[in-house]
Amino acid sequence: MTSSLRRDPGSALLLTAWISLAICLGLAGLHYYEMHRLKRAERLVHDVARVKDDLALGFLHVTLSGSDERAWRREQGISLLSQALRDSERSFADARNDVLGSSLEQHAFSAFRESSQHFGALLKAAEANPESRLSGVDVRLALADLMRRAQSADGMLRQERSNLKADMSKAFVALLGGSVLLLLGLCVLLYRKERERASSLLVLNAIAQSSTDAIYAKDTAGRYLFFNQAAAGFAGERRLKLSESDRQSLRDEEAGAIAANDAQIMAGRVNRSYEELVSTPAGPRTYLSTKGPLWDARGQLSGVFGISRDITERKHAERLVEESRAKLESVIESLQEGLIIVDCETDSVHWNRSALTM
Repeated sequence: MTSSLRRDPGSALLLTAWISLAICLGLAGLHYYEMHRLKRAERLVHDVARVKDDLALGFLHVTLSGSDERAWRREQGISLLSQALRDSERSFADARNDVLGSSLEQHAFSAFRESSQHFGALLKAAEANPESRLSGVDVRLALADLMRRAQSADGMLRQERSNLKADMSKAFVALLGGSVLLLLGLCVLLYRKERERASSLLVLNAIAQSSTDAIYAKDTAGRYLFFNQAAAGFAGERRLKLSESDRQSLRDEEAGAIAANDAQIMAGRVNRSYEELVSTPAGPRTYLSTKGPLWDARGQLSGVFGISRDITERKHAERLVEESRAKLESVIESLQEGLIIVDCETDSVHWNRSALTM
């Protein structure tokens, strides 16, 4: 696999991009998890703080309910203390759900819970006996212990919240770095792919420009998409231009004949060869044009391509041979003597009219 990656840098870059994406997704999941824990820790800090406030206010109500101040009522104090204990139970449940990070924090909340349960037992006894007072030594000691445990749990929760915020900041920085790495990897990948594509196009263009045959491509409307130097010579001083058709550079009858051949190629969607006559500054030239349909990346017909070779000299030589053959046959036929010619290579026999009367 290592050797294949060395031979194909694009595969290595693609693998790097996938690994970077996986890292980013993992960091995003970690960031979401830490954010979720932070929200629960924030709620837990708020709940414990409310427990502390309700405990203090509730104890004041039950302690001062017998005084002359009518603002203090025993029932309201018991209600606040009961609410504080219920809130503390909910806090214990939340604390068990991945909010507490260390064994020390878990021990502190266990002690807080035991103290809460002890005070809750005393509170239930007081509710069962309306005549009892909640300001006794046992109740005061239980409440003091509960307040101390709540204060300790609150401090640890606040420290845990700070730690979670720091972890979230680290996760965010790591996520940002991973995203930057991913973007850089993708940019390098695209750059390498584009450079390879450009290099291939340069090689193809160099081959096309070095060819003495005319190489070109047109869209469905007959406008040139590409042509090499040999094709540019068709139009002489007028010169071909991209996005222009043959009608801007050739005679109407010549451009019409070429357009008809192009239309036939696009209609039949097969490669075919034509002899096409083009007027150039050097005089009329005959080209053997091999043309075929041009397809785009989606497989749709986008035009026609062609390779045209100048066969003017060959056509001239063929005409000279034909003329010489015709003259020779005329001389042979005009002879008074009979003449029979045997071709040993082709096993053919030729004779003139006089040979038929022999």
